[in-house]
Amino acid sequence: MIFDPNPLYFTMAKAIEARDKASKLIIVNEGSSRSSKTYDTIHLIAAICDHNRDKKLDIYFFRDSLVNCKELLLKDFKNCLQLMGIWDDRNLKDNAGKPNYNLFGQLIKFRGLDDNSVQVKEGSDSDILFFNEILSGCDEERVKGWVMRNRNLTIADYNPRYSAHWVFNWEKRPDCIFTHSTFRQNRHLGISVIKEIEAYEPTAENIANGTADLFRWKVYGLGERANKEGLVFPNVTWVDSMPPVEAFSYGLDFGTAHNTALVKLGINRKPTGPHDLFLELLFYSPTENSNLVVEIVKKLDITSHIWCDNNQPGWVSDMRNAGIRALRTKKFPGSREYGRQNLNKVKLLIIKNPDLRGEQENFSYRVVDG
Repeated sequence: MIFDPNPLYFTMAKAIEARDKASKLIIVNEGSSRSSKTYDTIHLIAAICDHNRDKKLDIYFFRDSLVNCKELLLKDFKNCLQLMGIWDDRNLKDNAGKPNYNLFGQLIKFRGLDDNSVQVKEGSDSDILFFNEILSGCDEERVKGWVMRNRNLTIADYNPRYSAHWVFNWEKRPDCIFTHSTFRQNRHLGISVIKEIEAYEPTAENIANGTADLFRWKVYGLGERANKEGLVFPNVTWVDSMPPVEAFSYGLDFGTAHNTALVKLGINRKPTGPHDLFLELLFYSPTENSNLVVEIVKKLDITSHIWCDNNQPGWVSDMRNAGIRALRTKKFPGSREYGRQNLNKVKLLIIKNPDLRGEQENFSYRVVDG
């Protein structure tokens, strides 16, 4: 085996060695892009499998979805094991579309947290868990169910592109340690990749070159928790579901190259203080024509009126001809800013959704000439 990990591997190995053997251990690896968080975790789990040959440990590798787990995490796993000289195609098996890999007698199962089977929704017994990019849409309740039933070791990693997230609460746990690493600790990183990350640093040269980005430098260069600067809606609360509401409506923004977004909004008015406005994403994908939109709305069985973007008047007419109560919005000069002001008058509560989180955290002001 070609075994040449970075310093993070040894930090994790020392934590495992020093832990109370009667207790489980959680390791959360926070760091910049290309800091080798994933590869060092794979090195660690490979070493554990090697030292426990044929003990049939229950090991699960998770991403937010099975698609991402197969296309991203399994790809990293294969590349890392190939570098170590221990990858064998014969050890990779397909279990009804869910990959399993036999490593030194241990079966590593690659899964997505979007699986609605009872096992994934509620969790199952395990010896080792690895949640890759846990900030990217990994459901809190499902993660908790798996961690609760885990016997020994849980590892999670992420780029800290949020300043607030439920996983940060684990810092209060006595059985959890947080590590921090950056691309500078990765001894195997190519100089071209290093230069690309360094180009985000807001130096005079990078500003002149147009590559400087303070948010990206903090998150992907320094590995520091940060919210994108200049967010249009910085103060939002993320909730699990929409409660009973006093009134509700629907909004539809059309997109062909970009995503068509269908949202449900509910309001609970308060006699004092800001009203509670809930927002839930029902559909988020490009649609080529109005027939697809009609199909989506009818499948969701929406019978109340829907306020639609006015950039596709023909689509709105098609929806109305199909029996949908579609209404065109009437925009006026300054309507965008007026809408922003109105939304900032209420308490904005958003039902947890990775696509909505991405919208909220990337919808920001652009500075032009100061």
